[in-house]
Amino acid sequence: MNTKQLENCLHIIGYWLNEDEIVIEKMLNSETQIVKQFVKPFSKELNTNLLNKDTIEAKRDLIKYYVFEFWELQGFFKEYNEILFTGSLCNYTPVFYEHTDKSGTVRKLSEFENYVVNGWDLFNMLFNEIQICCFKFKIDFVKVCKELNFSTEYFDSGITIAFEEMGKEYLPSQQTETVTDKLQVNQIALIHVYEGIQITRENAGEIAAKYGYTAKNSGEGLFQDYTNYCSTANRKGKPTPCTPKKLKNKIKLFESVVNHLSDNNKQRAIDEINILKTIFENEYQ
Repeated sequence: MNTKQLENCLHIIGYWLNEDEIVIEKMLNSETQIVKQFVKPFSKELNTNLLNKDTIEAKRDLIKYYVFEFWELQGFFKEYNEILFTGSLCNYTPVFYEHTDKSGTVRKLSEFENYVVNGWDLFNMLFNEIQICCFKFKIDFVKVCKELNFSTEYFDSGITIAFEEMGKEYLPSQQTETVTDKLQVNQIALIHVYEGIQITRENAGEIAAKYGYTAKNSGEGLFQDYTNYCSTANRKGKPTPCTPKKLKNKIKLFESVVNHLSDNNKQRAIDEINILKTIFENEYQ
């Protein structure tokens, strides 16, 4: 199992463990793109590792492994509780903050305190990704944390709470989607492309079955659609042969998956939809 991205994230947040001063410099460099360089690769790696697990129990054990790897961070963030969780923080540059305490006193944070705040932001984003994966794979995230005695006080558990408030149909269960809500195979393929989750011939059958497609050739069909949409040219280009109806249907297909994408990945889909709409306007209007 590949955990390189997990290790990269743990390293940049974990100065007090590795005493590598380069991580402070990198975290406080305004040119460091935290989401692009750490969050997205972490999310892609986690989703890939989950898809490579055959059973729900194996997926759950993997989530427990990921959560446990952040164990020692709890004590570190607890030590800096005052600046992280009391008063208010306001950044005067993208990576430097000033803190207002309960009495209203304002002070600029030290370099290391700024490292702590930015590290905590990254920690929060990583746990958002873990919670999203738990929702997608119907794993009870709160129960996992309780079993590990891992506190939910040091990150935003609002994603899990929001899912719970949606109703029981969204909680971990053995229920499958209704026919009317069932995603089409080409939608599933497109979603996986935009989310950066790999589909191979080896795991395509499992992924198809998860969405209710259990026929013998469902996995191969999903893999072929995924391979087609992996090509940027295929996504942005006209269908062959191109007719107004076919191009309209392609635009509708892409529009139908936007609400199924995480916020970080919606914009690319929207941009490509706009390209297809421009092609339609130029060709047929």
